[in-house]
Amino acid sequence: MSHTAEPPPVGILFKAAPNGKVRHDLATDPDIPQWMHATTQCKGSYRANDMVELLDKTLSVAEADGESIVVCLDWYAAHRDPAVVELIESKGHVLLLHGGGTTGYEQVNDTYLHAILQKKMKDLEIAVFYGQLSDVSAGGYIKACRHTRHDLCILVKESFKGSQ
Repeated sequence: MSHTAEPPPVGILFKAAPNGKVRHDLATDPDIPQWMHATTQCKGSYRANDMVELLDKTLSVAEADGESIVVCLDWYAAHRDPAVVELIESKGHVLLLHGGGTTGYEQVNDTYLHAILQKKMKDLEIAVFYGQLSDVSAGGYIKACRHTRHDLCILVKESFKGSQ
């Protein structure tokens, strides 16, 4: 991939925001690139309409049989919704639903490319956590380092930028 190319679309669906309120509007954040679609629900987990919106933005139409892909999703209710199934099929793709606890067997993540991306993400996380520890004011302390949803989106962005 060249340095000027954008990565393929990336979707990030967060579960409920703390206290039921979105603290940071990820959709309008200038730090989040167009190729990244981030959604946070105000209560509970993401919904079927979030999946439909994400897949509509990120899943291309298969113009020929050879362009069709298998979309692997787990058995979460939002993934089994008829609107999700219909969208995937209408774009010429196949939905494969797998049961809980089988993601590691059915959706292989330990490929060469994944190892490079995972290392980059870990390196960035360590740098962010070190920065959090370094920024603690004199006499103050924090019990544990943590990322905001915004931080996680930036980590994904920087990881993809560094992998190009």
